[in-house]
Amino acid sequence: TIGKAIAAKAAAGEKADESWYRRALAIAFDKSMAPEVAASSEALLGAYPSATNWRDVLIIYREGAKVDDQTNLDVMRLMRANGALTGERDYVEYAQTAILGGFPGEAKGVLDEGIAKGALQASTPAVKEMLDSVNSKVSSDKASLAGLEKESAAARNGRAAMGTADAYLGYGEYAKAAALYKLALEKGDVDADAANLRLGFALAKSGDRSGADAAFAAIRSAPRTQLAKYYTIWADSAA
Repeated sequence: TIGKAIAAKAAAGEKADESWYRRALAIAFDKSMAPEVAASSEALLGAYPSATNWRDVLIIYREGAKVDDQTNLDVMRLMRANGALTGERDYVEYAQTAILGGFPGEAKGVLDEGIAKGALQASTPAVKEMLDSVNSKVSSDKASLAGLEKESAAARNGRAAMGTADAYLGYGEYAKAAALYKLALEKGDVDADAANLRLGFALAKSGDRSGADAAFAAIRSAPRTQLAKYYTIWADSAA
């Protein structure tokens, strides 16, 4: 009923109130109606892509999909891209997950951002411990990437290229990351859906919207198929 009301508003050249979209999502979520959750969340983000809505939608997605750590990193990257990380818990979880994944550069970026925004205190023992850990690793990690690029080019499969691309992504070096994700996909033996999702993100960040759309459209398996739709909405709204 709410969907029909929103469609009627659109047909009349009007925009429905944000509360209508949020109510539709709440009903679908409360009743565990997965297709309706997907549709109503996409509609909400398309009409009202605020940081609050992005956070709510991605948390709902994450809970419903029961994602692993690697997919959770992709969720938090999208939250960060939309300014949807809020409070100590979000930043600490993101940093810890990046550290466990072996991405000290990404963890440092997240921690520094959290401190700059007042969400974290550098003097807090847990935050200080993480900062000390990543700061001790970033220099050598960054210095190793050029060599890893060469190894990736010579490797028989795409796993080295994928890992190196992930590291570059964490440092915000999107063009290098995109090139290596493409190499990983060409060589194979990697999670193609993860590679395409991150390739799309890197391309969108580099300004290649058509390339990003193609990468997101190439994703075939749950739970990243729905996440790819959210990435596409982000890329469209950021263009």
